Amino acid sequence: MIEEVIVAPVSGELISLQAVNDPVFSQEMMGKGIAIRPTEGLLFAPADGELTVVYESKHAYGLKTDAGGEILIHIGIDTVELNGQGFSTEFQVGDKVKKGQLLGRFDQQKLKQAGYDDTVMVIITNSLSYESITPVTEGTVDSKERLLMLRSKTESN
Repeated sequence: MIEEVIVAPVSGELISLQAVNDPVFSQEMMGKGIAIRPTEGLLFAPADGELTVVYESKHAYGLKTDAGGEILIHIGIDTVELNGQGFSTEFQVGDKVKKGQLLGRFDQQKLKQAGYDDTVMVIITNSLSYESITPVTEGTVDSKERLLMLRSKTESN
């Protein structure tokens, strides 16, 4: 069994995906994970890996970890409609990142003033590859602290 720890990409209050005001996330259509109500607009890499998606609107990232996890980090609900306003990134698809490295920034005040929920979703899009995806903390979390434990399915010979 292989275990992989995913760290929090933002600081804030943890909430279950089921509490997110978007059925794509709350019904786990994209995969299992957790959501964070952020306390600051800094986004960090949750693991070592390669960026597989960096949306032009800079509101979401896809990361394939070196251990095989596929993570979607989605900033806010319906924030794609802002067309990148209030978001910045330093990376492109194909870039290698290290756990804890600053991926980008988002202006929480601008999002809220425009009427958007700034909750950050951390989704394991290849959830079916894992026996369990378990939060390792509750309440609040600081960026770069342990967030999720992924346990791969055991393979029989």
